[in-house]
Amino acid sequence: VVQEIKFLGAMHQKDGELKEALEQYQKAVRLLVPALGADHPQVAMALTYQGVVQHSMEMYLEAAESLETALRIYSTRIHREHPAVVAVARLAAETCLCLGDVEKAFSLFWWYTSAQQNNQLDLSLPLVTASAHFAMAQILTKQEDFIAARNCAQLTHKVQVGELGRYHFSSKHTANFIEKLSFVSAWATSTSAKALEAEEEA
Repeated sequence: VVQEIKFLGAMHQKDGELKEALEQYQKAVRLLVPALGADHPQVAMALTYQGVVQHSMEMYLEAAESLETALRIYSTRIHREHPAVVAVARLAAETCLCLGDVEKAFSLFWWYTSAQQNNQLDLSLPLVTASAHFAMAQILTKQEDFIAARNCAQLTHKVQVGELGRYHFSSKHTANFIEKLSFVSAWATSTSAKALEAEEEA
């Protein structure tokens, strides 16, 4: 019965009927919890589907709660770098970013990209990982950590060039971002050096 409900939810989701899809996934969670226990991986899976739909409906607080609960369940039942776990970590990171919680978003993106770099994922998703690295670069830029931001952006650009070509819009956009970071980083370093000299002279 639960599988049929989740199937109905997936069909609604595919057709863009998000409200109906969400209702089906919520029903699946309500049935699974008493049957299997609140910490069962099947519950985490249903919560993940629920969170994805909530994110698509811009219900970011609810999506964050669903995805973080799923992540907690997965983390206690299977190892942290299991493909299912890190996939949910990336989804939760994107939701946290929409909520403006950049610190949590960064830690979750780091979790995902570290697993990818350690070859823990069964399915390599280079462009998805590149997107996560670029999100991290943007967060680091806002924190004025320009060198680390440039390193993340360069990882993104390398993948984009390999997968899409140097002249693809995404590759060019990231290249421009790196160029701006290089300029800002040089300016910030120069300004800091001048400020330090002024302090020493005083």
